[in-house]
Amino acid sequence: MPLRILHLFAGPFPTVQGTQVLVGQTCDLLSQSGHDVHLLCYAHEGSRREHEYTIHRIPDIPRFNSERSGPHWKKGVLDLSLAIHCRRLCRKIRPDIVHAHHYEALLAARMADPLNSRPLVFHLHALMEPELRTYLESSLAPAANFVGSTLDRFVPHLANRVITVNGWIRSHLISMGFDPDDVFTANPPADVPKNGRTRPSGHGDRRLTAVYVGNTDNYQGLDELLAAMGMLEPGTRAGLQLDLVICGDINRISNKVATQGLADLVRVVEHGSFEDAWGRTTRADFAIVPRHSPGGIPIKLINALAASLPVLADRRIAVDLFDGEEALLVDMSDPPSVSRGIERMITDDLLRKRLSVGASRAVKRLYSKETYLANIENVYTGLPRPRRVRHI
Repeated sequence: MPLRILHLFAGPFPTVQGTQVLVGQTCDLLSQSGHDVHLLCYAHEGSRREHEYTIHRIPDIPRFNSERSGPHWKKGVLDLSLAIHCRRLCRKIRPDIVHAHHYEALLAARMADPLNSRPLVFHLHALMEPELRTYLESSLAPAANFVGSTLDRFVPHLANRVITVNGWIRSHLISMGFDPDDVFTANPPADVPKNGRTRPSGHGDRRLTAVYVGNTDNYQGLDELLAAMGMLEPGTRAGLQLDLVICGDINRISNKVATQGLADLVRVVEHGSFEDAWGRTTRADFAIVPRHSPGGIPIKLINALAASLPVLADRRIAVDLFDGEEALLVDMSDPPSVSRGIERMITDDLLRKRLSVGASRAVKRLYSKETYLANIENVYTGLPRPRRVRHI
């Protein structure tokens, strides 16, 4: 039966970042399935894409147009505004379910409905314990770990049900005492243009191109990647170019590349539109996903697999992939390990061909849109109907 669903996201939307992409994919698929889908988010939009659902925006007060993740005092004010407008919108459209994406949205949704008058689903995109410390000074890491662990342990209980983006996170929540019947997994779907790879997979004498697509937040692991690039042997360096396709502060990473003497090896380019970044991805010989902070799955990893691209990734992130068959898995927090992985990608043509085939197989096995939609709708099944309460 079609449902009226209010999605809540505490951030700018849409943008090219992975979390926003997944929010949009979820709303699109549910809308295409016949549900009446609404999304309440911040005022700022970093890109424009067609959609079949209704977007509601809170006022841009205080003005905030940053697309970077992490704490900011303005976000606290905006999240309070999100709660107020969520309450008003619920009175107006009377959704059957509120679907909150990530922690700030969950807190706002619960503030808007403290009596739990309608079912609340929490979409957990990433755990906070491994991620929160990456936004702060290293001296604050112990405090950040404590705060992040506390959030992971207690805040999801505010929802009636929890959706995780991989099975590892689900198991982690269950180990902390969550009821297995209330925690579900929905692997993010691959949803990219139909055109696949355009670069030949053979090596020959030409220079290979590796690609990273994403932002420059610390949790992405770019510092370790650049350190690994600096460790490559001169002969290996001559056979590779790394394209960093960056959304956000391009100058910061460009300065790091120049300072570390990698300008001959690393090219920094602006992300541009999703189609521009996808084109650079399909023209590359392999992708590097340097993130090593566990507790989530980068959409950039799924996109690279969907492009049938060989991928070098961290084994703590690509937990569902078969090492050496669907991706080459290393310790991305260890630059020497990353450097050795890059050298294997450059020198082993058969490995890249095998990983390219395996990437397509992994997408069909793990990241289909049909399975994702069925998993989300399964979470909704059996939730209690909203209780009609008198609003004061």
